[in-house]
Amino acid sequence: MMEDIHGTKEATEIHTRAQGRDRASGTSGKSIGQVAKGLDLTETAVRAWVKRADIDEKRDPNGPQTSEERAEVTRLGRELKTVTMKTRGRS
Repeated sequence: MMEDIHGTKEATEIHTRAQGRDRASGTSGKSIGQVAKGLDLTETAVRAWVKRADIDEKRDPNGPQTSEERAEVTRLGRELKTVTMKTRGRS
Protein backbone atom coordinates (compact mmCIF):
# COMPACT_ATOMS: atom_id res chain seq x y z
CA MET A 1 0.00 0.00 0.00
CA MET A 2 1.35 3.41 -0.96
CA GLU A 3 1.89 6.01 1.75
CA ASP A 4 -0.58 8.91 1.78
CA ILE A 5 1.41 12.12 1.46
CA HIS A 6 -1.41 14.67 1.25
CA GLY A 7 -0.61 17.84 3.12
CA THR A 8 3.10 17.08 3.35
CA LYS A 9 6.17 18.78 1.96
CA GLU A 10 6.38 15.90 -0.52
CA ALA A 11 2.91 16.71 -1.88
CA THR A 12 3.89 20.35 -2.29
CA GLU A 13 7.09 19.32 -4.06
CA ILE A 14 5.17 16.97 -6.35
CA HIS A 15 2.71 19.77 -7.05
CA THR A 16 5.50 22.17 -7.97
CA ARG A 17 7.30 19.62 -10.13
CA ALA A 18 4.13 18.35 -11.75
CA GLN A 19 3.04 21.85 -12.67
CA GLY A 20 6.37 22.30 -14.41
CA ARG A 21 7.48 25.20 -12.26
CA ASP A 22 10.76 25.89 -10.61
CA ARG A 23 10.04 28.07 -7.59
CA ALA A 24 13.31 29.98 -7.87
CA SER A 25 13.31 30.77 -11.58
CA GLY A 26 9.71 30.18 -12.69
CA THR A 27 10.99 28.21 -15.69
CA SER A 28 9.11 25.37 -17.33
CA GLY A 29 9.94 21.87 -16.11
CA LYS A 30 8.65 18.34 -16.45
CA SER A 31 5.17 17.18 -17.38
CA ILE A 32 3.00 15.27 -14.92
CA GLY A 33 3.78 12.10 -16.86
CA GLN A 34 7.52 12.67 -16.54
CA VAL A 35 7.23 13.43 -12.84
CA ALA A 36 5.09 10.32 -12.29
CA LYS A 37 7.58 8.16 -14.14
CA GLY A 38 10.51 9.66 -12.23
CA LEU A 39 8.81 8.96 -8.90
CA ASP A 40 7.58 5.52 -9.98
CA LEU A 41 3.96 6.61 -9.50
CA THR A 42 0.91 6.60 -11.73
CA GLU A 43 -0.16 9.82 -13.43
CA THR A 44 -3.50 9.43 -11.65
CA ALA A 45 -1.78 9.51 -8.23
CA VAL A 46 0.30 12.56 -9.13
CA ARG A 47 -2.75 14.37 -10.54
CA ALA A 48 -4.68 13.63 -7.32
CA TRP A 49 -1.81 15.03 -5.25
CA VAL A 50 -1.60 18.10 -7.49
CA LYS A 51 -5.34 18.65 -7.07
CA ARG A 52 -5.11 18.26 -3.28
CA ALA A 53 -2.09 20.61 -3.13
CA ASP A 54 -4.03 23.23 -5.12
CA ILE A 55 -6.92 22.92 -2.68
CA ASP A 56 -4.61 23.03 0.36
CA GLU A 57 -2.92 26.16 -1.00
CA LYS A 58 -6.41 27.68 -1.10
CA ARG A 59 -6.00 28.91 -4.68
CA ASP A 60 -9.79 29.23 -4.88
CA PRO A 61 -11.22 30.80 -1.70
CA ASN A 62 -14.66 29.44 -2.59
CA GLY A 63 -13.30 26.02 -3.48
CA PRO A 64 -13.40 22.76 -1.53
CA GLN A 65 -12.18 22.45 2.05
CA THR A 66 -8.45 22.14 2.64
CA SER A 67 -7.09 19.02 4.35
CA GLU A 68 -6.71 21.08 7.52
CA GLU A 69 -10.33 22.27 7.35
CA ARG A 70 -11.57 18.72 6.71
CA ALA A 71 -9.61 17.45 9.73
CA GLU A 72 -11.10 20.22 11.91
CA VAL A 73 -14.66 19.40 10.79
CA THR A 74 -14.02 15.72 11.56
CA ARG A 75 -12.63 16.60 15.00
CA LEU A 76 -15.59 18.85 15.79
CA GLY A 77 -18.04 16.16 14.66
CA ARG A 78 -16.44 13.66 17.05
CA GLU A 79 -16.47 16.21 19.85
CA LEU A 80 -20.17 16.94 19.24
CA LYS A 81 -20.97 13.23 19.26
CA THR A 82 -19.15 12.80 22.58
CA VAL A 83 -20.94 15.76 24.19
CA THR A 84 -24.30 14.59 22.85
CA MET A 85 -23.76 11.09 24.23
CA LYS A 86 -22.77 12.49 27.65
CA THR A 87 -25.81 14.79 27.69
CA ARG A 88 -28.18 11.96 26.78
CA GLY A 89 -26.68 9.84 29.55
CA ARG A 90 -27.70 12.42 32.14
CA SER A 91 -31.37 12.44 31.11
